[in-house]
Amino acid sequence: MPSSTSVSDFVRNSLDDLKEMSTLNQIVIGGSAGLATGYVLSRVGKMAAFTLGSSMIMLQLAQHMGYIEIKWGKKSSKLRDLKKKALKAAEETGLIETPGQNEKLNKVLKEAKNFVQDNITIALSFGGGILVGFSF
Repeated sequence: MPSSTSVSDFVRNSLDDLKEMSTLNQIVIGGSAGLATGYVLSRVGKMAAFTLGSSMIMLQLAQHMGYIEIKWGKKSSKLRDLKKKALKAAEETGLIETPGQNEKLNKVLKEAKNFVQDNITIALSFGGGILVGFSF
């Protein structure tokens, strides 16, 4: 299994090779990658929205027909306890920002900004491709 440094080196080398290609090639590659990404994300998003929506409708229908009874008073206090536990677990695992993570985030954002500035053709064609992919 490749290490994370070899994967990052591969990505970096591929992007460097892409920078050396003609503008037309950069637009075609960026647009194609964006189109594929947008298409997949729109399909996954639609599927997730359908699943969540139909589940909510089925729960409401089951409650209305008397198959289940939801006692909201008890649920709200349990949800507050669950929220506290989830926040605590997120802090312990590092999912919630700490000062050190904020520095990492700023570094990643700076690198992304530099990438977009250095590769404006690829970035714009990728963004356009995502929008076109969402439309399918």
